[in-house]
Amino acid sequence: MHGRNVERAGRVVADIRAAGGEAHVAIGDLMHDDQANAVADAAEAALGGIDILVNNAGGESSGGGQATWLEATPAEWLAAYNGNVVCAVRLIRRFVPGMKAAGWGRIIQISSLVAHRPNLVIPDYAAAKAALNNMTVGLSKTLGGTGITVNSISPGVIMTAGVEG
Repeated sequence: MHGRNVERAGRVVADIRAAGGEAHVAIGDLMHDDQANAVADAAEAALGGIDILVNNAGGESSGGGQATWLEATPAEWLAAYNGNVVCAVRLIRRFVPGMKAAGWGRIIQISSLVAHRPNLVIPDYAAAKAALNNMTVGLSKTLGGTGITVNSISPGVIMTAGVEG
């Protein structure tokens, strides 16, 4: 279980364990190289290596999810790209060598329907998710024949606090 908040991540791990599952926690912000490396170190130490990577980290969209194309600032575009694309790149670069050595691995990118069908708001987020999809295709070609598959999943709207508000 990865998270940026020790208490919340700890509660999820406790719930998984209480239900009979096995879980470990790795705390850090994937938007920073050093913290992403610390998360990767913790995951590898707890599990002895990573053969399935689910990239589900995502940066917040501009304007609390309400900014239009002309309202989203360049800084918000960069943050959306870092949070949705570069976070995945950091972990892929870290874990793919081990997957290649093992001859097997799975990389699953969590994208969004807005990557294919952008809304009138959150253009920075939609563009970042489209970039993630493009990256997925390119990476799958790069890793062809290695035993590693790369796929993205593009769910529709998920009722989160930001969507409900």
